Amino acid sequence: MQNMYLVFLHLLPGILYLLAFVCLGKFLHKRGFPVAIPDAIASIFVLISTFFFIITLSDTSVLEILKNQNYVEPSRIMLYAFLSLAWAIGIFLATKKWGDILYKKYFSWFPAYLDLADHISNSTRYSRKLIIAAWALSAIVNSLVAPFAEEIYFRGFLLPQFAGNLIIISIVHTFLFSLYHFWSLWQLPTRVVAIAPMVYLVASTGNIYIGILMHISLNLIGDTILTAPSVFGKQTKNS
Repeated sequence: MQNMYLVFLHLLPGILYLLAFVCLGKFLHKRGFPVAIPDAIASIFVLISTFFFIITLSDTSVLEILKNQNYVEPSRIMLYAFLSLAWAIGIFLATKKWGDILYKKYFSWFPAYLDLADHISNSTRYSRKLIIAAWALSAIVNSLVAPFAEEIYFRGFLLPQFAGNLIIISIVHTFLFSLYHFWSLWQLPTRVVAIAPMVYLVASTGNIYIGILMHISLNLIGDTILTAPSVFGKQTKNS
C-alpha cells in the first residue's frame, strides 16, 4: 500500500499540471500567445503549488527538508553535480536521434499548443518582443524555479520514503520521475538513463543540493543558454 501511495504522489502533480497546461495552452495559443506562457502559469499555480501543498499536508515544510540534509563538503557537492551533469548532457545528445524517432512514430499527434519550444520552432508566428518575453519567462520558471521545486519534492520529500537497495530505489524513483513528465513521454528512456546517476548520488549521500545544482544547471544549459542564439537571431513576425 505504501508503495502504491508513493507511485500516486510521484504522478499526481504531473497529471494536474498536464490538465491545466492543456486547457490554458489551447486557450492562449489560439489568441496568439507562445506556449511558454501557459506553461509558466500552469507550472507555478498548479505544479509547484501541488508540490508544496502535499509537503505541507505531511507535517513537514520546505525549510525543514532543506535543513535536514546530510552534510557533504561543498567541493564534493560541486564535483558530483558536475559529473552527473556531464553524464546527463552526454546522454541527451547521444540519444536525441532516438527521441526524435519516438516522437515521430508515437507522439506526432501532440497538438501545437503543447510544444514548449514553439516560440523558437514557430518564431514567425510571434513578434520579437513576445519571443524574448517567452524565452525569459521560460528561463525563470523552467530553468530555475521548477527544477528547484522538483528537487525538493522528488528527491527531498519522496525519495527518502523508499526503503531497500539504493540502486533499485534510484532506478524506480528515476522511472517514476521521468514518467511524471507526461507532456514529453518520448524522452522517458533518455531521462531515466540521464538522471539515474544523479538520483543515486543524492540517495547515497542524503543531500539534495547535488540534485538542485545539477538539475538547474542542466535546464539552464539545455533550455536557456543553448536556445538564446535562436531566440535573438531568428526572424520574427515583425522583423
